[in-house]
Amino acid sequence: MASALTAPAPSSLATLADLGVLAASFRRSLRARNRSPRTVDGYLEGVERFHAYLVRMGMPTAAAHIHREHVE
Repeated sequence: MASALTAPAPSSLATLADLGVLAASFRRSLRARNRSPRTVDGYLEGVERFHAYLVRMGMPTAAAHIHREHVE
């Protein structure tokens, strides 16, 4: 499954907090824990859909700025 979230080269702490970078780290973490490829794809699809929703709604995509009301 091709990922819509590609991790940019980290150039600052703000970039590190972006969901795209965190998604890549999450994928590595899931693979390191030997999760099945379908599980990894399923989890990352949820992250990608959430990211797309945030962008579409003009909400923040930096993890430190995402709050409960953005998720609800």
